[in-house]
Amino acid sequence: MARFLIGTVPVTGHVAPMVAIAQALAQAGHEVRWYTGALFQPWVINTGAQFIPMTAGFDYSLEENISAELSAQREALGGLGQIKFDLKTFFVEAAVGYCQDLQAVLKDYSADVVLADTFFLAAGWLHEAGGPPWAQLAVSALSFASKD
Repeated sequence: MARFLIGTVPVTGHVAPMVAIAQALAQAGHEVRWYTGALFQPWVINTGAQFIPMTAGFDYSLEENISAELSAQREALGGLGQIKFDLKTFFVEAAVGYCQDLQAVLKDYSADVVLADTFFLAAGWLHEAGGPPWAQLAVSALSFASKD
C-alpha cells in the first residue's frame, strides 16, 4: 500500500473537499497522514488519517493565533485590497512555514506522494526542493479567462 501525506490550508473550504479522499485512501489500506490546522483535527481523525499539527506554519484555523494587529490590517483594507492581503499573508507567506513543517515530517515519514489543495503552495515547493511527487485537488473555481 502507498503512503500519502495530505496538506491543506487551515480553511474549511479547503479541508472539507479532502475528507472523502482521505477516508477512501485510509479505508483502502493506505497509510495517510494529514497536515492542517488544529481546528480540523477531529475531521482528520474521523477519516482514519493521522493528524499532523502545524508548528512552524501559520495555523490561522484558531482565532487566538491571529493577532489583533493582523486582523486590524486586514479589516482596514476591504474589497480587492483585502483579497490581495489574504493571498499574500495566508497563502504565500504562510507556505514558507508549511514547507518547513513538511520537510521535518518527511525525515520520519517517507511519503510516496503529497496530495494538496489548490492554495497549499508548500506541496509544489517541497517537490522542487527534492521532495516526493505531488498532486493537487482544485477546491475553487477554475481561474482561466474564457467566454464560457
